[in-house]
Amino acid sequence: MSNNQNQNQDQINSKDFLIGTLIGGIVGASIGLLLAPKSGKELRSNINEQALIAKEKGGQLAETAKNKTVDLIEKVKTVSSKVESAADETKEVVEGDDVEEAVEEVAVTELEETEESQDEVTENSNN
Repeated sequence: MSNNQNQNQDQINSKDFLIGTLIGGIVGASIGLLLAPKSGKELRSNINEQALIAKEKGGQLAETAKNKTVDLIEKVKTVSSKVESAADETKEVVEGDDVEEAVEEVAVTELEETEESQDEVTENSNN
């Protein structure tokens, strides 16, 4: 039985080798045809075609970049105006805090004066 198995294995290996050789030959021939040298006219034609394709893609990329740049500029302007508005509001609040501090100082001063007046009234009424 082992002799039969060896023969079968040899036949399978031979088949695999032949199939591999056939596929390799087809792939090799295809690559050879694709990479075969072309006449000067064909080569110039292919180069021109590729240059036109590259030019079109470059133009499309430039247009996309331009549009994105315009959008970005608009967004920056919007953010800038919002920051400016927030800065103005902050300035008003800070200025408002100065007013609040001044009002608080006046209120404290008035309160102290009122307390002093009450103390004087209390002393005068006791005398």
